[in-house]
Amino acid sequence: MADSNGVSGDGSLVIVSFRAVGEGTATTQLTLENIDAHDAETLIDIITQATPGSFSVEDSSYTSPVITFAP
Repeated sequence: MADSNGVSGDGSLVIVSFRAVGEGTATTQLTLENIDAHDAETLIDIITQATPGSFSVEDSSYTSPVITFAP
C-alpha cells in the first residue's frame, strides 16, 4: 500500500465521494481527470489511464471509475 517508499500491492489508493443530483431515470458519467502519478524514487511520471464509471439515480446502481498504471 502507500507509504514513504511509494505504493505497492492491490487495493484502494483513493476513495472519492460523489453527491448524485438528478431525477427519474438520470444516469451520470463519473469521470476522473487530471490524474498524476510519479515514481517515489525518481519522481518520473507514471503513465495512467482512467476508465469512467457511471451512476443511475433511478436504482442507485453504479460502475466505479478505474485508474490503471503503466508498468
